[in-house]
Amino acid sequence: MLKENLPKSFCIAPWVHLYSDPDGSLRPCCTSDADASFGNTKQYTRIIDAVNSPGLKEVRRALLAGERPESCQRCWLHEDTSGNDLNSYRSYLNGMFRDTSLDLLDQTQADGSIENFKLKYVDFRWANTCNFACISCGSVYSSKWATELGLPILQIPNKQYLLDELVNDRLNEIETIYFVGGEPFLLPEHWRLLEALSASGRADKISLRYNTNMSTLQFEKKHALDFLPKFKDVEIVASIDHYGDKAEFIRWGTDWQEILDNLTYIRDLKQPNIRVVTNTVITALNILDLPAIMRQLRVMWQQGLLTPQTLYRAMDPWHLDSRNLPLEIRQQIAAELDVVISEFVEEELFNYKHHHLADARDFILTDSPHNQDHSRHELITQMTILDARRKTNWRSELTELWSAVK
Repeated sequence: MLKENLPKSFCIAPWVHLYSDPDGSLRPCCTSDADASFGNTKQYTRIIDAVNSPGLKEVRRALLAGERPESCQRCWLHEDTSGNDLNSYRSYLNGMFRDTSLDLLDQTQADGSIENFKLKYVDFRWANTCNFACISCGSVYSSKWATELGLPILQIPNKQYLLDELVNDRLNEIETIYFVGGEPFLLPEHWRLLEALSASGRADKISLRYNTNMSTLQFEKKHALDFLPKFKDVEIVASIDHYGDKAEFIRWGTDWQEILDNLTYIRDLKQPNIRVVTNTVITALNILDLPAIMRQLRVMWQQGLLTPQTLYRAMDPWHLDSRNLPLEIRQQIAAELDVVISEFVEEELFNYKHHHLADARDFILTDSPHNQDHSRHELITQMTILDARRKTNWRSELTELWSAVK
């Protein structure tokens, strides 16, 4: 199939990719709706069976027909609210895999099934093991959150079957692995895959992508920098939603100096195949400081520590949606972001400036789907409950936010 003949709404993900949450829920990708699971690893001990499950076959059929599957609404929402179809996970995956995977589309049956599936892009969230309990996260992706709430630690059911199949049967298919968590550097499954890939003779053909809290680069006696230089390229996405004391409050478990030390360590190694970029999750918790955060990231870029890359406009948990704040406050933030945008004059920051900062500015000016009084009440309630558990005081830590919602 020629790419010119593909529907405008097409996404390559279900032809090259399989995703699992830490509880084993299988979805088209990590951005698809949380209730869009088409099965669980409890049902499947072979990847091909999951790939040809009724739910994923239907997603492939719908995408080829030019439809927008209900499970994929988050990408459409990001594209439609920003007016930019380049600012979504769909466009990211299409850019990586679409043009080199068109032959797989011709093999797709009318019902959406595919026999010769190649797992080019791996994203299994093996467990929720994490040493952070970020306020905008929860127990599904953080064992620290789960422990705090008295909930069980999650691990993918039948994960050994999946891990064995990856290591023994599918190493030659893999082009990119996305390591997330929990915190990926704390997961034994990450290290087993890293060792297997390093020994396979194919490491120089494989791209690695991490989403990490940057608190550690080692596990037991293993250090990531003993392995990562062997790979084709490595993108370490550092989750940075704030800096300093507010980072330590919002991303509970953070030691900001520890983050800086790890960033400095990677920079000073000067490995040309490894780059550190950022993802910042925009919520009500940090929106008032977003201009200052952006300036801090630019300083860190100037220091050679990282490159600002993406801004994620969080809509869940719903009470932390930044659009819940009063419009006049959001308008003031948008005006300050205009000034920041004018300061980002470096060519290397052009994409971030125009496709992320500008989109974030426009997004916070759109209407919230939630009642403002209700959402502010829920924010105060949830933050007060959190304070009681963590023995903190969010009103003194985030004084500007308290002033905006009280």
